[in-house]
Order: sequence, then structure tokens, then C-alpha cells
Amino acid sequence: MDSCDCETLELVEKARLGDRECLNRLAERARVRLHEYVYRLTLQEDLTQDIVQETILEMLRLFGKLRQTDRFWGWLHGIAFNKVRNHFGRQWRHKTRSLSEIGDIELPARDDELPGHRRSSDALAEAVTGELKQIVLRCIESLEPRHRAILTMRCYDQMSYADISRLMDCSEIGARALFYRAKKALTSQLSRHGLGKGALVLALVLFGKMTAATKATAAEISITASTLSVGPTATLLATATSKASLLTLAAVVAVGVGSIGDWGSTREGSSRRVNLPSEIPNPRSAFVNSRAELAPSDRWYYFPEGACQAVMI
Repeated sequence: MDSCDCETLELVEKARLGDRECLNRLAERARVRLHEYVYRLTLQEDLTQDIVQETILEMLRLFGKLRQTDRFWGWLHGIAFNKVRNHFGRQWRHKTRSLSEIGDIELPARDDELPGHRRSSDALAEAVTGELKQIVLRCIESLEPRHRAILTMRCYDQMSYADISRLMDCSEIGARALFYRAKKALTSQLSRHGLGKGALVLALVLFGKMTAATKATAAEISITASTLSVGPTATLLATATSKASLLTLAAVVAVGVGSIGDWGSTREGSSRRVNLPSEIPNPRSAFVNSRAELAPSDRWYYFPEGACQAVMI
């Protein structure tokens, strides 16, 4: 996250001035929050404890290098994230386990569980909820580690795409495209268990509440439409598989929103010439192996018009 609560901010400032007691209190507070963050990325309790411990030790060792007090959580999450990514190594871009290999997953212990004696209806409802929890956990665990990571950062840590791109060493549009693929992968896994597209938000909320460190943080979990939005360009990038699609994407990025508005004002099936300003680089260079450069008088033609149609030059 980009901000700290007032009490944590005060601990960070005092610790930077050399107060060892505040530094120890800050480490204990960080341990709880890091466990929640790392467990969502790994879904392995033993591994989570090891990474949290390593992160706390590195935090204590490098604390003097923290320059911006209000960036403490982002800085700390960055240390933990790199350790998680290094652990998975080559598995970072691949599923770590198949669904057939995953048995019952033990949920983290919570302090707000209901006590023993319940009515039969309560027991039945709990059994149904428990089965749904297991399905969600299996689906989340089946994802690539990087997909779990970006879902966690975006949905539970409310990180911007700009911050995610810096942490994951990619462009902002690349982060948006990765988030789109992560959503699509989770939706696909949920559908295999008979849960429709509308189950995505339910699954993300349920997973967030199950893995929350406390009852208070669980109550704050919510997923909004703006959180799940990636934008049309990133969606096209995430789904582009052919050269024609990539050329279309290049044209959309180069021409811009103004030209897109012009396309809609013409008849369906017609063509239109669009002048490319001389300061805009040739968008073909990233996708087409050609040494020729576009002269300022060259034109782009769209047959038929529309950002999602094939492009001819």
C-alpha cells in the first residue's frame, strides 16, 4: 500500500530516529500484516512463515535506507514480493500444482469462529460454505504465482497499476494486461466447478475474508468495478494473438482517442484516411520487420473502420 495509518506512521518516524522499542513494535505489527500478504501469494503456511521471518530480518537490516516514511508498507511489501518471486523461480509464469494434486486445504485459524453447539440448519449452512471455500481456495491455488500476486496487490492492497508496474518491473499497460489475464484464468477455473462468470467477485471477496489477519480487516474486504477495470487498450493487448490484432492495437495507440471518435462518425463499411502527425513514431516498427520509415504524407486506411477490425496500410 502507499499509505500508513497514523499510529504506524508515528512508529516509523520514531524508529528512524533510533528508538529501538518503536522499531521492535513496528516489526511485530508488520509481521501480522506480512503474513496476510504473503499467504495470499503462496497459500502455503510453512513457506509464508519463512518468507515473513526473512522479510522482517531484512527490514531491520535495511531500515536506515527507508527515505519516505509514508511509503513504509509499499517498501516492505516490495521486499516480501521479491522473496516470493525468487522462491518460485521458473514456476513464476506457470501453475505450481494441478487441481488433481490439491487435497483439502486447511484454512488459517480465525479468532471469530462460532463456538460448538449449533442447530442443524446452521451446520448445513456451514457445510455448504465450507465446500465453497475449498473450491475458491483450489481455484486460487491453481493460478500462476504471478496471477495470485497481481490479484492480491490490486484487490486487497488497492495498489495502482503504476505502483504494480514498478514492483513487477513491467509497463503500466503490461500490468493491466496481466491483471486481465489473471481474472480470466480465475474465471475459467471457477467455471470448471460450475460457478458462472458472476462468481468472480464473490470468489475474490470470499478469498480476501478467509485470508484476512483479523475480523476487522475481513470486514473491510470489498471489490469494486473500478478495481477490476483494466481499460480497452489493455484488454486488447491481453487478448491479442495474431499479427492483425497487434497491428490494430498499434494503430489504436498511435492514432489516439481523437481519431477513434472520428471513426464512429462515418458509414459502416466505409474507409477513412487518418493523418499521422510527424512526431508520432511509426507504430509498425514494433510488430513488422521492415526497414522503411513512414513519410509524413503516408496515410493509414481502415477497411472497414473500427478499432477491432483488420488494418490495411
